[in-house]
Amino acid sequence: MMPQLDFATFPSQLFWLVINFALLYILMAKFALPRIGSILEARAAAIKSDLDAAANMRAESESILAGYDRAINDAKNRARYLIKQAHDEITFETEKQLAASEQKLAARLRDAESKMQSAKAKVLTEIKPLSGELADLMVKKLLNSVTDSNGENMTRLKKEARG
Repeated sequence: MMPQLDFATFPSQLFWLVINFALLYILMAKFALPRIGSILEARAAAIKSDLDAAANMRAESESILAGYDRAINDAKNRARYLIKQAHDEITFETEKQLAASEQKLAARLRDAESKMQSAKAKVLTEIKPLSGELADLMVKKLLNSVTDSNGENMTRLKKEARG
């Protein structure tokens, strides 16, 4: 039979069980458990500080990201402003050059019109004497070609042509 199950040794076994349990309890309570507790507390504190640091870093990264977004939006707005300003300047210069070109063309047109008017006036002044001479020549030709037996009719026609 097994010695643990012998009823004669039960009281001494119980005695040594209580003593061993008490010694283990005292050793655990005084030495092992405080160390384990301090380790667990340190670990909990480290985890808490790591989580706090992660939250701080996340907040910082979000603020940096927001700053970058603002900077990008500012840069885009500045670029839009510069593009609009350049467009306005180009439009202004183009309109200015167009107006100058239109003024030059208008001046050239006025000059050409005045030259045409003076040429027209010159031609008209030169054509009046020539037209009279031409009319006289035409009348003479017509009168010379008309053969009329009556000399009076010819003289009257000549007078009417000149008069």
